Amino acid sequence: MFRTSFLLPVAACAVTALSAGAFTVVDDFEQDRSYRLTDNMQFSREPLFAVDGTSALRLAAPRWGENPYEWPAFHMDDLTPSDWRDFGGLTLEAVNPGAVPRKLIVEFAGGEVGFKKSFELAPFSYRQLDIDFAELPENFDRTAVDHLTLFTECPMVPYELYLDRVALRSADETVAVPPAFEQAVSALAGS
Repeated sequence: MFRTSFLLPVAACAVTALSAGAFTVVDDFEQDRSYRLTDNMQFSREPLFAVDGTSALRLAAPRWGENPYEWPAFHMDDLTPSDWRDFGGLTLEAVNPGAVPRKLIVEFAGGEVGFKKSFELAPFSYRQLDIDFAELPENFDRTAVDHLTLFTECPMVPYELYLDRVALRSADETVAVPPAFEQAVSALAGS
């Protein structure tokens, strides 16, 4: 499941959105917390492309270097909640403001078993990324999810992506994008 909207290359938008529904927010990038970065990944909080609140997470990495094993990554540890048994999926909002397609890989682990899923974002696009927990391996332990990692393959051009509202949803729930954000993205896309 995904939702995609296309943005103009010159798009710049700060949106204060409406509050969320019944889903559970894991991180909305509004509060100070500890993150880990690897292989030249950089992050900052920006008002641009904020879905809820006033900040979105901007991930950036320089063009790939000489190391063929470079995987720029952003790590979120000590997740709250860490018990995901009552949830049916994970969503996050992603915006690619650049002229080249971007790949984002989402990985998390429950016990000894990990799971990862790759997403492609078209140039100048918004996409709601969704992972249905029905996709998880049977032996995935949802009682103790201890980290969430967002990473990309070695970028051939400088990498930039905006993320907001990492949320857990129930099995039958669709996480709505606040109307103010959706209208702003649609207006930028000219649709």
